[in-house]
Amino acid sequence: MSTARTSKPPSTASNPWKRVATLVITGLLLTSCWTQETRTYSIPKTLCGTEVPGALIDPFLAPGKTVSQELDDFGDRSGNYSFCRIRVDGKRVLSVINEWYPRDYNMARVASAPLGVRLSDHLSGDGSYTYAERGGVIRVQCHHPDTTWKRENGKLFVTVYSADPAPPSESAMKNLVTGYAKAVSASGECN
Repeated sequence: MSTARTSKPPSTASNPWKRVATLVITGLLLTSCWTQETRTYSIPKTLCGTEVPGALIDPFLAPGKTVSQELDDFGDRSGNYSFCRIRVDGKRVLSVINEWYPRDYNMARVASAPLGVRLSDHLSGDGSYTYAERGGVIRVQCHHPDTTWKRENGKLFVTVYSADPAPPSESAMKNLVTGYAKAVSASGECN
């Protein structure tokens, strides 16, 4: 009768280097789980040149060191179109378009263009805005536009689009779209 001896794998206690390596790896894993990226920049007080409460854009701003806004009219000197990109550390997080459309345009026609915005997602009862998780479109009430054409023939729509593949929430987008439109309505473009 033979007695079989089972060999145990060497323990980390018998090898101090393995013990140190195990502790270092465990520490790194735990630290990476608890370390959150931080935002070292201040939340902007304006969105695309329009003063807005920071709480509206805060959910869409990524952690990082710098935030920037780039306004572009793509050569439209009439003032009927403006495009704005918001970037964190050079990476686009939000896009905002302010565009005047002919009076016969409606929400269905305007909202069909942007990515991520479908009327079937959430359409307001009065038909003035629609939103989804990644974007929204709203008609801005402009009581005193700055040109005759806008006053007599135009409607101002705002489109907001989040570049984040996992944006904060639909309610955050609704708040941003409606809050920004209210601020634009009170701005120089409409008064």
